[in-house]
Amino acid sequence: MPKLIDPKCVKLLYMDTDSLVYDIECPDMYEVIKNNIEYFDTSDYAPSNRFGMPLKNKKVIGLMKD
Repeated sequence: MPKLIDPKCVKLLYMDTDSLVYDIECPDMYEVIKNNIEYFDTSDYAPSNRFGMPLKNKKVIGLMKD
């Protein structure tokens, strides 16, 4: 996986059996998601969301969600 954001801006908050929860600080995380859509599940966004996010990758194992 390529570096999408500076690792210094990412903090692991907690983990459970099948999840990792991160705190990510960057100027525009939604722009990062849009430009790297293959790594994210954006299927739960509203079709006319304010970020212009395409609805992709529903329930693909291993992808990140916000």
